[in-house]
Amino acid sequence: MEKSGHEQLTTAEGTSCLERGASQPGDDRTSPAENELSARDVCDLTATQRDVLTVVATLTRLSDESSPPLGCDIYDRLTAIRADTSEINRSYTYQTLRWLENHDLVESSPSESDGRANEYQPTNRGMAVLDALATRYSQVATARPGSIDNTSLPPFSLGRPGDDSESGNGHTGQTMRSDGGSVTPSSAPMVRSTRAYGVAKSLRNHLATTDGETITLPDAADLLTTTHRMCTDAIDARSEWFDLTHVDADQPTCIVLTEAGIEAASDDPYCDFTSCL
Repeated sequence: MEKSGHEQLTTAEGTSCLERGASQPGDDRTSPAENELSARDVCDLTATQRDVLTVVATLTRLSDESSPPLGCDIYDRLTAIRADTSEINRSYTYQTLRWLENHDLVESSPSESDGRANEYQPTNRGMAVLDALATRYSQVATARPGSIDNTSLPPFSLGRPGDDSESGNGHTGQTMRSDGGSVTPSSAPMVRSTRAYGVAKSLRNHLATTDGETITLPDAADLLTTTHRMCTDAIDARSEWFDLTHVDADQPTCIVLTEAGIEAASDDPYCDFTSCL
């Protein structure tokens, strides 16, 4: 029985993606069965799964090879650039990452800088899926512009290696080239990460100079004139400096310094650490 034009297009896209993915220098060689990409593989991804996979690929391209993105980096980027954040939270982001890993679209490894966190990278198959999605997105955007879902991210911007044209997506006018398409970067996660580090440092120095004191999350936010969420991000960003404790079941969570946090504060020339000795 002859296949429809849509099915033929899907097969052609899948073959093209896998050929590009397999030809990248240094990529692992896998069997055709392991690399098989079907229409179901692409269409069964939800908007959030597509977004998380896109963000993993984007941050991997933007980061240094020795420091792939952590789960908290992926969450920060999602909340910074996704139009609708009502369905995004940390727990669901990590559940989605696990789902993508179980389906061989991303891979994780323990972080050397943070023993409690994992680093994430897209697999060859994940890049092939994104490339196929980018092709479909381009075709749909051209044929039926009004049908595009503006609440989720385009898989990749529409350029291809060697194509001098750049296509914006409403979030940024800048693109980054890759062998599997173009990845759309944003400065928002970097700004947020820098702010989180600054808040973590201020909180660390405050606790280090008030001997034996703990502080609740709401009080820390008030003290540092920031938000509860930014305090949480700061603790996540420098988790080696802080421990969270419950002094009383009816009281808010308290933040205390770890030995690593005390040592870091004592090495900071701008922290009056000796005042509490």
